[in-house]
Amino acid sequence: MQRQSLMLIAPRSRWLRAEILAALAGALLFSVSLWGDYVYDDYDIVFLDQRMHDPRQWPELWTQSYFKTGVDNLYRPLVSSSYAFQWWIHGDRPWVFHAINLLLHAANCALVVTLARRVLARSTSPVATDSPVPLLAGLLFAVHPVHTEAVVNIVGRAELMCALGALGAVVLLLGPRLTHRRVLAIFGCFLFALLSKEQGMLLPLVMLLAGALLCRFEASERPPIKILLILICFTLAGYIVLRENVLNLKFWWPRGLLDWQQNPLVRPDADTTLMPVVLLGRYLALLVFPHALSADYGGRVIGWQVKFADPYLWIGLATIAMWIATLAFAVIRRQRGLIFLLLGLATFYALVSNAGTLIGTIFGERLMYLPSVFFLILISIPLARVPTRLLVPVAGVLIALGCVRSFSYAVVWNDPTTFYEYTLRHQPRSAQEHKMLLMNRMYHNDLDGALRVGLLFTGLYPDYHDSWLHTARVLMRLGYFDTARRYIDRSEGVKMNASTIFARRELAEFRAAAATRPATQATQVPPPPTTLPAPELRPPNP
Repeated sequence: MQRQSLMLIAPRSRWLRAEILAALAGALLFSVSLWGDYVYDDYDIVFLDQRMHDPRQWPELWTQSYFKTGVDNLYRPLVSSSYAFQWWIHGDRPWVFHAINLLLHAANCALVVTLARRVLARSTSPVATDSPVPLLAGLLFAVHPVHTEAVVNIVGRAELMCALGALGAVVLLLGPRLTHRRVLAIFGCFLFALLSKEQGMLLPLVMLLAGALLCRFEASERPPIKILLILICFTLAGYIVLRENVLNLKFWWPRGLLDWQQNPLVRPDADTTLMPVVLLGRYLALLVFPHALSADYGGRVIGWQVKFADPYLWIGLATIAMWIATLAFAVIRRQRGLIFLLLGLATFYALVSNAGTLIGTIFGERLMYLPSVFFLILISIPLARVPTRLLVPVAGVLIALGCVRSFSYAVVWNDPTTFYEYTLRHQPRSAQEHKMLLMNRMYHNDLDGALRVGLLFTGLYPDYHDSWLHTARVLMRLGYFDTARRYIDRSEGVKMNASTIFARRELAEFRAAAATRPATQATQVPPPPTTLPAPELRPPNP
């Protein structure tokens, strides 16, 4: 097949209308986030990290961990630098950070349309490129509720930037002709993805699949291909050496550094064989029916052991069987585009699946941002074969439902207090949300409310050190020093770490300050229950 026959037969202006429509849909839908504040890790990574606020510390963004106040092995210097550069320009204005996220998501929506069109153009006849698949895939991607966290949470920018680099590289590779200039652009996209998030390391494999399955390179294109291979191989090798041996940011997370509340699969009694299958089932359920959304699935929300009555186990097994059957069908029918989409989906999903190696979190909606591109293009192909008189209303209903759910969830993210309370109502067993709500109420000087959350937290998670430690901080602010000391002791008994040392120093400072003024508290509150509360336990009303 000649390279010219792979070009789309529609006018270029007609192509761009689909890209623009998808981009506008994504940007307008999530524009509600412009009224949002810092939520979750936004505080630690953007608001509190002094490296973002002092240009003299900017070099540290390229030599240290992404999360300076946390314990992780993440290295995302390009994302951190974008926060720092923005802070230098406009300072403490959350809406501008959100605006950049909106623009990134809009660009990704347009790239999804282009990617779908070029995959179709290289795997079927040129006439098929007039199908509604590209526009449908782009619109579904623009409004899908599972993308809400990545777009409206400022630190979701890592997902957005990595996806932008990855999609840009594949789209350029599938362009009309590979030149030296295009090679440099592809390499730049690869660097952009690699320095934004760890999934960028998988981009060379996806590009290799795209080249092998969808490209028919001419003789004049072989020198640029060789240059591209050399650039990517040496850069990826240097990146690995830099992280492993120079920066000491290991790719394999030591189990001692993983917090079981965020990834309970680190527990010695965790079922690490079947739980990844359960997680696959949960991801598919979110992609198909994204009704119940949450920012936290760790601790006892999903758990760490598998029961054969768990429906997500069987959904996961069915998903694996369906993927294998579809791949076999595509191979038999020589549907190269379908093969590429299936393998691309599996490649980018593999890193976040917790199969083979554990990552910092057991499950996260934001982790589906890039893999969902291939999934949504896949489901758009059979959906587009529906007769036009049915396709328009069906697609309209799906897009409308996605808009409603994404908008309603994005609104919740705008206010931290509302967001934490909302999440706790839907995930009452979430340790992370208890901790965030407790800290939020302390920040607003609602110490009585923070204490109620803390008592609930320690009752639900008596085996988690942070539940005792954060409640102790509330108690010492209320003047219950002896009880606060006992809580710190309990935290230390569960897990010894540096946080308990700081908490004891903080307690000593509060005692010394209280000794200089009349005592305001004469009694001590009783310790919380040490047994797990009943399943019907719910967080306190605000």
